[in-house]
Amino acid sequence: METRARAEKDIGTTRTDSDEGGDVLARFDRATIELMITDLDRVYADTNPRTDPMRGEFAVLYRDADVVVVSFEHDNGAGIRPVEIDRVCPDAAGHDGIGACLWPWLISD
Repeated sequence: METRARAEKDIGTTRTDSDEGGDVLARFDRATIELMITDLDRVYADTNPRTDPMRGEFAVLYRDADVVVVSFEHDNGAGIRPVEIDRVCPDAAGHDGIGACLWPWLISD
């Protein structure tokens, strides 16, 4: 995904105390978040039955004003509905901690 290169450049991080020692709280600038939203929209637009994702396999991100809403799609057999799991507000630097407390982020070389 195009987002990875951008995130590695524009990421802001805060180290956490953990047994692994390498965890970070990732924060992303607005442009990187827009790339994340576009990339994930493209994943869900895939209609090839061999490669299209299962509902809930990837997060769905969208903006509600300055807030980024993180949700997953749930398919109960009768219909598909989004399940909101997080709302992320920008910090003082304008970065959003997408998945900061939900997903493991590691700094890689």
